Amino acid sequence: MKRILFKKYLVILSMVSVCALTSCTEKMDDYPLENSETRCVIVGKITTETIAHKVMITRSAPYFNDKPLEPISGAIVTISDGTDTFSLIESTTELGSYFTNPDVFGIPGRTYTLNISNVNLLGDGVMESYTAMSELKPVTPLDSIDTRYNNRFHFWETIAWAKEPQETEDYYMFRAYIDNVLNSDSLLNYGITEDKFFNGSDIIGKLVYMFPEKDTIKLGKTIVTIDICGITKDYFLFLTEAQTMARPQNPMFSGPPANIRTNISNGAVGYFSAFSVASCSRKVKSQE
Repeated sequence: MKRILFKKYLVILSMVSVCALTSCTEKMDDYPLENSETRCVIVGKITTETIAHKVMITRSAPYFNDKPLEPISGAIVTISDGTDTFSLIESTTELGSYFTNPDVFGIPGRTYTLNISNVNLLGDGVMESYTAMSELKPVTPLDSIDTRYNNRFHFWETIAWAKEPQETEDYYMFRAYIDNVLNSDSLLNYGITEDKFFNGSDIIGKLVYMFPEKDTIKLGKTIVTIDICGITKDYFLFLTEAQTMARPQNPMFSGPPANIRTNISNGAVGYFSAFSVASCSRKVKSQE
């Protein structure tokens, strides 16, 4: 039992890392991670950022084999919005990672379809195909941010101001950068929330991110940047489930391992997301 839980934890951690590096719908059938099958693990995204968007394709080893995820090469990968189709090219230095051209960006309101084919999952010459769909939601940009040190609880906190749309149900993901270096380098460090957190009102001085290390930020020097990302409800739930599963659990007191949703077809695990990104930066000037 402990070995199965540990193997499942490794797979989720790998997905967590891929989600961070790719900065990793309907609910598909639950996938039984505790079984011994080899599974295709797919994590990718497209956002409104003009960058090379990444899709990573790997295979999981059977659960009684502690091998890490193995990259899958030679796949044919495209992302389409019904009007434009973008072909992804596999990196020669990062096998299993497929990238769009760096001038590609997503458009809010469109639904993006990921198509993957020519996947020799089991090494037996039988080629598998996978698809996923995600709507790219708009996002309201932040008006401003401020970062302060919380002397009571001993962490830096970034608070934000923005106009929260009143007529829609919205879900958000927050990513943080210190001097242009991504601080939330793990999915575990992403901040996620639904607009119920804001009580249907504007975002006025709300806490959106915490930096636990006191020496991370230098007064008058450090520039903090916060990305606010407009995500779908299903991706919000995926992130919630993945974060819960990736945190260490005591098998003596926890129930059976829960299955994490996926929007990938054909028995694969992972997630393909599409979301808007708006950034806000400010130099840390005062300590309170």
